[in-house]
Amino acid sequence: MLSTPATPIPPPVAPIRQGTLCSTRVREQYYNSMKLQPELIDDFVLTREREVIIGKKTHKYFVEKYLSDDELFAFDLSEGFETYDPKPSDEGLLAVLQYILKKAEPEQTLKEVIHGADFVCYRGYLTKIAVSPYEEGGIGWKFAVTKFNDTFFLMELDSDARIEERKKETPKTKLFTYWGHKFETFIFAKEGEMPTPKDPVSTWEEMGAFFVASFPKNGEKEPEIKVFYSAEMDGLDKDGKHVEVKTQFKNLFIGRFFSKKAMKWYIQSKLVGIDDVVVGFRSENGIVNRVKKVNLEGLQQKCKEWKSDVCFRTCQHVFNQIRHFYNQQIKDGEMLIVERKPDSLMVEFQVVPESAYTVLTEEFKKRFSATAAGAVATEEKQDRIKKRENFPNLVESEGESTSKKACI
Repeated sequence: MLSTPATPIPPPVAPIRQGTLCSTRVREQYYNSMKLQPELIDDFVLTREREVIIGKKTHKYFVEKYLSDDELFAFDLSEGFETYDPKPSDEGLLAVLQYILKKAEPEQTLKEVIHGADFVCYRGYLTKIAVSPYEEGGIGWKFAVTKFNDTFFLMELDSDARIEERKKETPKTKLFTYWGHKFETFIFAKEGEMPTPKDPVSTWEEMGAFFVASFPKNGEKEPEIKVFYSAEMDGLDKDGKHVEVKTQFKNLFIGRFFSKKAMKWYIQSKLVGIDDVVVGFRSENGIVNRVKKVNLEGLQQKCKEWKSDVCFRTCQHVFNQIRHFYNQQIKDGEMLIVERKPDSLMVEFQVVPESAYTVLTEEFKKRFSATAAGAVATEEKQDRIKKRENFPNLVESEGESTSKKACI
């Protein structure tokens, strides 16, 4: 079994400026309803060697017979735990940047590749921000934000709370994480094959997809934002549509934290256009003997503690505040850090030197700096051509004047 390398803890960076950015709790009457309609851009696989391969030829498919009441089974989710092979927890935006580089055609600008998005990140970042108004007992979140070619890139950082949580991780919490991955091995298989749950569980190879979604304008209060993001996917159904799977103890609505758990199911799934999740109901010892589809809209109607509109509008509000603050306050050579600490509704900011964290690779910046400059030059050339076509006499006189100046 390969061991996961420990994530090095960087030395603290002294902020240039710091303060409060915004709140994640805005009065609910200001949140108009919204229907998120994410657009699927591409499926991909991230290999063990961390190479992005665009397409879904190696994706696995959901074995739907397990939804039947007539099907008898007992999946032991603890089986093989001793050979569990998890990937590193922090890899930055490397997979996203690699995909964008691979997808870009010669002379294509960054904005064209990411479908005109304002922000680039992972689905998990959106989920963490979206659930902020209702989260209790969580660890909050912390992101580095940098702007490049009029696009904001977010990369998650280790907060003090996250580092502390990792230190307190027990064999039992690791086992619970393993159960979710193990469940997938029982119910997914390569096309035309059967599941292989006896194989060691490894998270080094991932199935994923890229999406773009617009959070529509909310009156005069919130401008529209467009986000390009990557999401790790569990598998596909027989029609080639994405499937999201979860495990749950005994039944729905058991335990005082189930409502908040359902909120995360809802947000994660809606961000990738999924309306139903597949749930494996387990015993206390991790034995699954029942698998059912759960409709997310029906689930939300029964959960009175949260509203999806508030979640998505909160995400939009925080992103708009980041964009406004960055454009107004961040100077060349600087970077923005935003953080919501545990059990806080406030988002705090720090301005640090741009060299404090590496969000974008040099290869990425070099590739798209060139096309950005080329795009500006092309635009200027087109303006000159239009001017020549529309005002030939004016251009001629300008040329004559220029020649005279050059001769003087």
